[in-house]
Amino acid sequence: MNPLPIVAPSALSDAFCDDVIRLASHLPEVDAMTEGGEVNNSIRRSKARWILPNPDSQFIFSVLDQMFRDMNRNCFGFDLDYIPEIQFTEYDASYEGNFDWHIDNIAQGHSVYSRKLSMTIQLSPSTSYEGGNLLFRGKAELPVEEIRPRGTVVVFPSFLEHCVTPVTQGRRLSLVAWIEGPNFR
Repeated sequence: MNPLPIVAPSALSDAFCDDVIRLASHLPEVDAMTEGGEVNNSIRRSKARWILPNPDSQFIFSVLDQMFRDMNRNCFGFDLDYIPEIQFTEYDASYEGNFDWHIDNIAQGHSVYSRKLSMTIQLSPSTSYEGGNLLFRGKAELPVEEIRPRGTVVVFPSFLEHCVTPVTQGRRLSLVAWIEGPNFR
């Protein structure tokens, strides 16, 4: 298993990013929550729209599922099953959008499934905002010029601690997905 984040620079086209933004713009926007399902602005300040599997969103789920499976086969070797939902996330400078240090592999009650891999996709052009950097605790910092281009995909084990630094100018749009599988043993 490769514990480091895997980066696929500009892996997705501008057209794909535009289609995702267009689809998400029609979904209800909510204040993004933290673990435990609560809004806590001292930990996270962002807006979210939830993309569920349906005929309109199938193009997104198909592309992300294939990317997860290819990267998993080449780098991680986890037992994976499905993507339950996808989060379209907005971090805006007007409210200093950010997400403090956290992991995505949260306890899900008595479920026999958990998040195994996380994926972040850069939807905004890198010049449209400042701040909003994706960082990983204890890992060498990923070069900004490598992970910020539009369409860049970052995949990492969901148990890696990470954060998004405050956006200081503009607006950062991203797509976040998790693929689940049987709990680690």
